[in-house]
Amino acid sequence: NTTNELFNLTYLIDMGQAHNKKLALAVNYLPFLGTSKYSPAQLQEEFYKLGISMNVSTGQRRSYMFISGLEKSYEDGIKLLEHVLAEVQPDRKIYDEYVDGILKKRADSKLNKGQILYGGLRSYGTYGSKSPFTDVLSEKELRAIDPAELTAIIKRICSYKHYLFYYGKNDIEYAGNVIDKYHKVKGSLLDYPDEKKYPELDMNENKVNFAHYDMVQAEILILAKDELFNKDLMPYAEMFGSYFGSGLSSIMFQEIRESKGLAYSAYANYSIPGQPDKYHYVSGYVGTQVNKLQDAVPAALQILRNMPEAEKQFNAAKESIIKNIETERITKSSIFWSYLSNKDQGIDYDVRKDIYDKVQTMTMQELNEFFKAHIKRDHYTFLIMANRNDVNMKFIRSLGEVKELTLEELFGY
Repeated sequence: NTTNELFNLTYLIDMGQAHNKKLALAVNYLPFLGTSKYSPAQLQEEFYKLGISMNVSTGQRRSYMFISGLEKSYEDGIKLLEHVLAEVQPDRKIYDEYVDGILKKRADSKLNKGQILYGGLRSYGTYGSKSPFTDVLSEKELRAIDPAELTAIIKRICSYKHYLFYYGKNDIEYAGNVIDKYHKVKGSLLDYPDEKKYPELDMNENKVNFAHYDMVQAEILILAKDELFNKDLMPYAEMFGSYFGSGLSSIMFQEIRESKGLAYSAYANYSIPGQPDKYHYVSGYVGTQVNKLQDAVPAALQILRNMPEAEKQFNAAKESIIKNIETERITKSSIFWSYLSNKDQGIDYDVRKDIYDKVQTMTMQELNEFFKAHIKRDHYTFLIMANRNDVNMKFIRSLGEVKELTLEELFGY
């Protein structure tokens, strides 16, 4: 860090919710607790006096604990963090309030249109009833947990394989010596427990997953599964997104909204998985009035199966991607996070180089060949959110076998 007097230090464990559902619960419980030496309020005061903040994060496959703040407090900060990890103390009252907060967030999520469509419906369309989204601890299970079990998980967490990332003004020798002084690793580090796998559904027939929501609009996601992660498709995915899928000048938006006036919003996307064992997906979105649904969906399907060719827009999309890469600078701590993201995909270099080189020479014909091989589909899963009392169910049934899902089925609670 050459720009200011700040540092951050992150402990990374490639283990998360998919390895142990209680791990995520434990990691997120940590910031509310005190230690054998400090109450929760006193601990926050100690970090404050050092000019340091502590935080945590956890996902399906990775957990993070980090401190950040004044470089001059680096050594005292890691000393305090190690004390927290070794001496954290459970508290039943705090745990009960923590669970109340989790349940409140869950209740709020079931009222949120975005969570219903992009969380519940999309997960159900991708995985079925058992998914990373729905596989959560029930209220009964949460209430039954002994908080001491969670603090025990925290105290053991650095017994598993892990690594640290430091970003600050100090050189590697000093930063490493401080870590070695306070971060004591006893014996061989443990391997991670087996990760729970959630098979992704085949999409070889037309299906409709429907969720009722009391609103005047209808929102539709059109979903199709493609092949396993392939880094060679990344330049085409970028080009497809820029030319066809997103933005006010994209083909999808222009055709569905501007030319035909069938929607207030429309886009398409070809996803890039974060790991090699995940699949690419085609998705098209239309947000429209309920009475225009039977016109908007066929229009979207028409252009998802037959890519319009507009040379001017194609060249503008190409120029936009090239300019973005030329002007983008990955600096400071983002260098590490970019490296880690590439590494997760099995890539050991800056993959933007491949995208930059390929997009410069890509032709409309090449994009069309990609479109025919990876975008165009005979079968889709339609994820529809609308008011069942207003929507044309006869039209919806014409799209494929309909399954109306409750919020409990979509969220797992």
